[in-house]
Amino acid sequence: MPRILLVDDESDWRALMVRQLTAKGHDVFSAGNGFEALKILDSNQVDLMITDLVMPDMDGFELFMALNERPQRPRIIVMSGGAVGIDGANLLNMAKLMGAEKNMSKPVGFAELETAIAGVLACSSEPVH
Repeated sequence: MPRILLVDDESDWRALMVRQLTAKGHDVFSAGNGFEALKILDSNQVDLMITDLVMPDMDGFELFMALNERPQRPRIIVMSGGAVGIDGANLLNMAKLMGAEKNMSKPVGFAELETAIAGVLACSSEPVH
């Protein structure tokens, strides 16, 4: 099964998704911000990262830029509901331009997330360079 890193500052939602993804057989790591995600990625091979864009400390865009400096990065699904004064669709479009494989508007349900995971992982089994 693919190894997934779920990055979101909404701890209740993150915990629920981790439980559901684990129940489906996925090997799941979770982080509350970009700094935590980078620590996990330093010591674990991950096939797919699902990340929120608006988070404290290190947001999804900063995380994305840090990953693009590495020789390999996991495939990436980005999620956003926007922020005060910023439309979520604009944030998702920016992430797509940065190379995200899939964009999702929040709130995201489990069935929608599972479909997105299957679609992104079906595109290629090779890590993104």
